[in-house]
Amino acid sequence: MHTRKQKPNTLRQFSHESETRSSFDREKQKADEQKQVLEKKVAILNESGCVDIEKAHCKFLQDAIEAKEQLAVHEALYVDIAARRECELEKSRQAIADKQAEMDAIGYDAAALTVLQNECATLLPYVAQLEKINQRENNLALIKAALKHLKSNISEAENRLAEVKLKGTQAETERDIYAKAFEEHVHVLSAITALIRG
Repeated sequence: MHTRKQKPNTLRQFSHESETRSSFDREKQKADEQKQVLEKKVAILNESGCVDIEKAHCKFLQDAIEAKEQLAVHEALYVDIAARRECELEKSRQAIADKQAEMDAIGYDAAALTVLQNECATLLPYVAQLEKINQRENNLALIKAALKHLKSNISEAENRLAEVKLKGTQAETERDIYAKAFEEHVHVLSAITALIRG
């Protein structure tokens, strides 16, 4: 079953074309304003009462004469603006058509994309929860490692304590042996001393 592909948002698709139109509209508006200024200057020339306007060279009318000459070529400015505008709009239309062809070639489906984006948005809180769980698991692993290290230290300490107790017991046994030997030594010395005196 073949599903019809959704076209991209028209507003997004033609935004560049709209910006291009606006840019050239501003340029045309500026040309219109220049034309009005030139027409006002030419009106001064027509109202001057000069006998031979074409050959007038007084400083007062010189600006108006230049304005009349500029006004004569001003229409070419409109033609240039319109031609450049159409060229830019055609480039924009072609770029849109090329992008649309690329999207069609890869099977772009705006509705499917929207569904996936919505699914992603609903899953996003779970991503944060998963990160928290992972962090807790890492902390738990650190705690387990620290606990294992502590148990190892306790075991080592217990072994050292057992060794010390054993050495202590051995020392007590040796002390008792030396104490008896010392007592015997004292008796022998006493006996020797008594024999020597006696």
